[in-house]
Amino acid sequence: MLELFPIEPVEIFTHLDRVLTLGDAEDHCVVMLKPNRGPLLHLEISNAGAFEQDLWLIMGSQGTLRGNPNQMDWKIADFSQLPNRELQPQTTAQRVYPHDDVHWQLHHWTCPEGQNNSPYTHQQFYLDIFNTLKQGAQPNVSVQSVRRLVNVLAQCRAEESQNKPTGIEVLS
Repeated sequence: MLELFPIEPVEIFTHLDRVLTLGDAEDHCVVMLKPNRGPLLHLEISNAGAFEQDLWLIMGSQGTLRGNPNQMDWKIADFSQLPNRELQPQTTAQRVYPHDDVHWQLHHWTCPEGQNNSPYTHQQFYLDIFNTLKQGAQPNVSVQSVRRLVNVLAQCRAEESQNKPTGIEVLS
């Protein structure tokens, strides 16, 4: 995701948790990266969910995309077609607040029959390393992007360690 996030994050929020596991390995991770200008990046990885979710869920200011390597759905809207909005500072009757009736355009893509869009495999990982080291191919991941990722991970660990409780409180 950092490759799609060209601006260096200014603020980092991290929450690491052990929901279903014992020991010191987290099984639920939330990371938020916020630059001075630009979008907030919210990344959540969890082995604690009972239901499988889409591999990707990307929410933007003009719509939302969800899916996996084999199919994707997205909704977009032309917000310039909505009527002008005015702030209504007074209390509304029955606490019913005004909302826009957004007409979403739904789009769908499915991987063509017979095309292999399976996720990146361990075998492909080692073939890429072999091609880089032995065949002179350009690495799929640049050294700069690895350094950037390691820097963000170090900041996440430092931020999380500041938020860890110092002891266990027992309620009676």
